Formats: sequence, C-alpha cells, structure tokens
Amino acid sequence: MSIIAAIIAGVLAFMVGALWYGFLFKNAWIKEVGITEQQINDSNNGMKEMIYSFVIEILVSLLVFFILSHTTLNIFCAGSVLGLIVVLSACKNYFFEMKSFKLIAINESYKFVCIMIMTLAAYYFG
Repeated sequence: MSIIAAIIAGVLAFMVGALWYGFLFKNAWIKEVGITEQQINDSNNGMKEMIYSFVIEILVSLLVFFILSHTTLNIFCAGSVLGLIVVLSACKNYFFEMKSFKLIAINESYKFVCIMIMTLAAYYFG
C-alpha cells in the first residue's frame, strides 16, 4: 500500500468535494440542508468544517487503501462494495431525519464517487 498515493487520493476527493458542493450542487445542497449562504459566511465560510473534512478524507482514503490491499476480490468490485456500504449505511439516518431524496442523492453520490476515486488510485498506485 502506498501511503503517499492514499494521501493524494484523499486530497483529490476533498477537491472533488469543493467542486461538488461549491459549484455543481451548491444551491441545491444549501436549499435542501435548510441553511443560507449568510450562515455559511458567518461561520468563517465553513473553514473549520473544511479542515475537518480534509482530515477525514485523508483518513478514509488510508482506510480504503488498507482494505483494498487486503482483499482477494477484484479491486473495482471491492471498491464498489465499500462505496455501497457507505451509502446504504448513511441512508437509514436520512430516512429517520426525514431528509429529501435530493439531499440524499447529492451527499451520497459524492461519497460513492470519492470511494471510486480512491479505488482507482489504489489500482494504479497502490
């Protein structure tokens, strides 16, 4: 397992998050979460949350690399299974919180994409 590749994959996943929530789905996400841009701005533009997210993406990537390096499954099959576990585990919380399908789709497709980015990185560099 290449720790450097895992860290780079985590950084890349964080950058995808910036694109995902900063441009592609920003307005839809803000609406579905029920916050305003003013609230985001008042919280120092979410800087503390971004730092936490950055660290978590690195940790997730390290764990994904570790798991993928210790499986006998095809790496893309294993990555897909990991992604589905992550997505399905989170869905039950959304249902009890009565969140919209749109919010679930925005958040959980992002997670799945990130896991697949990490899987690709593990395949090529792990």
